[in-house]
Amino acid sequence: MKNQNSLIIGLFWVLLGLAFLADNLGWVHFSMRDLLNLWPLLLIALGFKFLPLKENVKTWIYLFMMLLFFGLLITGHKWRKRYHSGFDSWIVHTDKDKDESGAIAEAEDEEDEENGKEFLFIGDLNDDIKKVEVDLVIPATEFSIEEPTEKLYEFIAEDIPFEIKQELKMKKDKAILKFYPPKAVHFNLNNPPHLNSFMEMKLNPDIVWILNIESGAANMDLDLRKFKMEKVEIDSGASNMEITMGDRLEKQRVEINSGVSQLRIKVPKNVGVEVKTSNVLGINNISGLKKVNKGLFRSENFQNADKKIYIEVNSALSSFELDRY
Repeated sequence: MKNQNSLIIGLFWVLLGLAFLADNLGWVHFSMRDLLNLWPLLLIALGFKFLPLKENVKTWIYLFMMLLFFGLLITGHKWRKRYHSGFDSWIVHTDKDKDESGAIAEAEDEEDEENGKEFLFIGDLNDDIKKVEVDLVIPATEFSIEEPTEKLYEFIAEDIPFEIKQELKMKKDKAILKFYPPKAVHFNLNNPPHLNSFMEMKLNPDIVWILNIESGAANMDLDLRKFKMEKVEIDSGASNMEITMGDRLEKQRVEINSGVSQLRIKVPKNVGVEVKTSNVLGINNISGLKKVNKGLFRSENFQNADKKIYIEVNSALSSFELDRY
């Protein structure tokens, strides 16, 4: 019995490590959110542990559940609900298009057989748009946000070994903007991802922004001090992330769901900060914050601060650093 349990547990961790490795290499794609969404399987496994069944039967049940777990994990991007339909979409290829709201975007691409493709998407500012939610899928690459633009946005991609599509959906005064490969992108050893690929986005500083980013192994530098950033949500594999938040909104949220990552978040000293963590290793101390209870930390000025930032970190294994500036 003990040997069977050790075999199942050991096999699970080996397969989980292989799954993360395959995700980082681009062979499959899943996010930390997909992993966390499968938590009910843990309750089912615990339930079978206490049922009066033969140990051999339990072993086969656990093996079946393990196959089910990894099957759902790897195909999670297909069954996870992303958007409610109900309004027409606007897809930009390489020409100038216009949606019902009057917003205009330009998309240009140039291809170099050695260095991959280059893309430029530009969206014109529209008085009807007050808030933009960006859904961005990033394979292994460098990605940054720093500079503002007088346009609604500018999206630049260099040395990308696949097509990038853009889609814009309007709902009243809110735009939902997506950048993504037109289909699943798979890499192999004979066609590795371009390690020097680069993506940059420029945002209008007068619009309220929500960022939803999915990435594999990426290096991200997000300097968001100049922007009205309502929420930043990142689902990633093995990533290095540096995020600098500003104080242009009264309430801001940052949510990080990652595998193995190095994370550094910078926040202004005048802003109240709350950090929730649930990583496997556990964080017992965050410099400059007071521990309220397990996994919950707050700055001394949190209760009385006029502006607040709520940070949630869910990760398998991370290096997390919080700086005040």
